Amino acid sequence: ISGTTAIVGSLSDAAYVFSTSTGQQLGKLTASDASSAHDFGWSVAISGPTAIIGAPGWTASPTQIQFGAAYIFDMTTGQERFRIMASDPLENSAFGFSVAISGDTAIVGAIDGDGISIVGSAYVFDTTSGEQQLKLTAPNAVLGDAFGESVAIFGDTAIVGARRDSNQGQTSGSVYAFDTTTGERLLKHTPSDGATLDEFGISMAISGSTIIVGAFGSDGTGSNSGSAYIFSRPPEITSQPQSVIVSPGETAVLSVGVNNPGTREFRWRRDGVELSNGGNITGARSPTLQLIAGSTDEAVYDCVISNPVSIVTNAVVIAVRSDPNVCTADLNSDGLLNFFDVSVFLSAFGAGCP
Repeated sequence: ISGTTAIVGSLSDAAYVFSTSTGQQLGKLTASDASSAHDFGWSVAISGPTAIIGAPGWTASPTQIQFGAAYIFDMTTGQERFRIMASDPLENSAFGFSVAISGDTAIVGAIDGDGISIVGSAYVFDTTSGEQQLKLTAPNAVLGDAFGESVAIFGDTAIVGARRDSNQGQTSGSVYAFDTTTGERLLKHTPSDGATLDEFGISMAISGSTIIVGAFGSDGTGSNSGSAYIFSRPPEITSQPQSVIVSPGETAVLSVGVNNPGTREFRWRRDGVELSNGGNITGARSPTLQLIAGSTDEAVYDCVISNPVSIVTNAVVIAVRSDPNVCTADLNSDGLLNFFDVSVFLSAFGAGCP
């Protein structure tokens, strides 16, 4: 579902589009090379004007090996844009078993099709061009983990399930988070009470910094009663604040960069005490802190970032030093060095001024 539009798959047939406000069917999507053997409609997803539909049984002909495919549609016209496939197609890998889309980025899962020879992977595509951007795999992957059987995406974060991963016991399951712009693996999620046969990661969704993951074999309220787990992903700091040296009256600026999606809170601290706006301070609750430096502002600073999981930046120093370009021999502060400065000195010396 996206906005007021929902898409529903009908296995080996089509995908149907409905208005959620009226319940009326708006359209029916079919593949340009439709075949009942392709499993078109096995998985569906929609984001704004773009839909993606998986066909994990796709094959070039009935006599050839199944590689799987997915189709991208323009929802404003109902027309197929592209048929996409993995750049390194593997036989019986069920590419298209899972699909998800966010904006112009789609992710397609290709699971361990035969349970023996394929580890599983997920592929990231640009929906405007149909070009593959990344291939995502699990580190230390084991045959039969079913990595890629479930996928979800929001902004530049994708999550991929591996429900048969045995990290916490046989087929206990796990979920991996990736940065879709770089392919970097961000986190591996497992439940606090994960156990054998939980199959954590069989289903999941992401919105902002919040992830929900299903574990249909979990014994939450009885044997195999099932559970769902909610995680908040901590913010990711892309640039740390840097220490600065300023003169009294100058503005000191400390800044932090964060690229995680979702609502965030910034709380700058001085020597561990939270700052607030007012007086010489602005930006105490923003990514950039500014203060007009005085002698009492020389201290150690950091920032606590929450969404609601918290992370703390590196500690940095604001040092307040006199301007090295100021001439301390200019005793009458007229910008000149001459007899009048000597006169000021003699008068102060005669008065006993140290």
